[in-house]
Amino acid sequence: MSKQELAELMTFICACFPNFEATEPTIMAWEKLLSSYAFDDVKEGIMNFVKERNSAFAPTVSQAVAETKAVTSKRLRAEANEKLFKNRRKELRERRPVALLAQLEERLRG
Repeated sequence: MSKQELAELMTFICACFPNFEATEPTIMAWEKLLSSYAFDDVKEGIMNFVKERNSAFAPTVSQAVAETKAVTSKRLRAEANEKLFKNRRKELRERRPVALLAQLEERLRG
């Protein structure tokens, strides 16, 4: 996550939680702990926090990490399932003509 993306995230959190103060130490902690995650996953995690929890307080950085991990895990599972599905369809397409040919040959012999 870039510094510009972090600034966008801090602006979003400040807009949702007026009592949240994006101080320099807070920004540094968020940057350090969330820099290895994709910005879209972090933002979605924060949005989930805002939508699903009835909290007057902004998420802590540890809550943001937990929400982000959940989003990332869900996304990776979906991508893996999609890849598996595509590979299975490809495999079936490749085998289908062979199976049909075998059936035709069997009918011609019979």
